[in-house]
Amino acid sequence: MTICTNGTNRSGCSRWFQNNIDFTVILLVASIIVIMPLPSSSLLSFGRRTRYIVPLDCNSLVGCSRKIMHEGGRMFPDLATARHNIFAGRVQLATILSSSSSSSSETQTNARGELLSDGDEAERYIKRYAIKATGTGVFTESKTDTGHVLQTDVPKKMGGGDKAPQPVEHLLSALIGCTQATAVFVGRSMRRRVLIERMEFDLSAQRDERGALSQPIHEIPLLPSKIQKISGKVQVFLKGGQRLSPEEVLLLSEQTEARCPVANMVIASGCEMDITWEDGLSS
Repeated sequence: MTICTNGTNRSGCSRWFQNNIDFTVILLVASIIVIMPLPSSSLLSFGRRTRYIVPLDCNSLVGCSRKIMHEGGRMFPDLATARHNIFAGRVQLATILSSSSSSSSETQTNARGELLSDGDEAERYIKRYAIKATGTGVFTESKTDTGHVLQTDVPKKMGGGDKAPQPVEHLLSALIGCTQATAVFVGRSMRRRVLIERMEFDLSAQRDERGALSQPIHEIPLLPSKIQKISGKVQVFLKGGQRLSPEEVLLLSEQTEARCPVANMVIASGCEMDITWEDGLSS
């Protein structure tokens, strides 16, 4: 696909806009709202995950539109279905989603626009999970296809029997388990091989109950019922009493979050992740 820049001829520009009509409309709409300044800390996010971010060095939506076109054209070969949402008034420029399709017949690209493989080849790398469950009242019992049993319940004040963890407690546990397993892999793959002996987690989550309890029941709640924030601390202890440098802690935490599927799902939901990582021997 031809990218339309200052040095591209008219026919090339025409082909680019034809192939990216949705994105072109977005740019035109953004360009109209010239008077809305953006803070210098605004971020433009690329890819299906918000991990891939590019600082915006523009102070108006006109300048930002040009930035989007340049960076988007450089990083992605197909932005025809890109969505550009302007929300929170004058505060933030939202994420642009890549148009990588889940269809097995289309090619897949990463956040840098590099070709990964066709759908048939990618199928080899798909990992699947399966659970069968039964619910009685607010209590559930689930059996995984790997032979494990999980139970959930809610406190008595919420109409449950308090016989098992709450679903959100399972979510936190899933995040911890996924983080632990991913961090061990990341550590072993680092340039200085990092062998983790154990990790200690102290996490908490919060949500606004009105998102789930608001009435009348036939109307969609004005407040989202999602988990709003997960915060806490992770301490990493290495084998043999070795220490992690600040740079290694940063690399370990960033790459673990980027590669953990549960963390990716939580972040994609819009939940704020405020988790501090540190070397266990430093405290």
